[in-house]
Amino acid sequence: MLCTHVSPGATSGEIDATFQHLNNMGGAQVQRWYVVGPFTDHFASTTAQWRSVQDIKKSFKKLKNKNAEHWILDVTAERQAFSWGIDIQATPCDWAPVIYFDYRKWGSKGGWTDLKVHKFVRF
Repeated sequence: MLCTHVSPGATSGEIDATFQHLNNMGGAQVQRWYVVGPFTDHFASTTAQWRSVQDIKKSFKKLKNKNAEHWILDVTAERQAFSWGIDIQATPCDWAPVIYFDYRKWGSKGGWTDLKVHKFVRF
């Protein structure tokens, strides 16, 4: 499993470097990519390089992995339940090719809540 964080304030150079690093770690062989974030909030930022799902797609094309599935989940509603920030946790299943996602208030201890995998949409 490869994971990374892309801040809404990331520059295009930082995003390019992140995706180059993912590619160097085997990103071209990954079968499924999941993008999770509060997109309604992030896309509204005038300094964000990713202002739409189309912008995210362009970044993933740099991995040159045409066979991979790409899934996205907007967690704006979950984030807005807190005053600021959200933590996302990805956990691979030991016995099946599945990844489970959970969230909690940013910086809190414990208290993880399941993100429903059926809410992901393919992009």
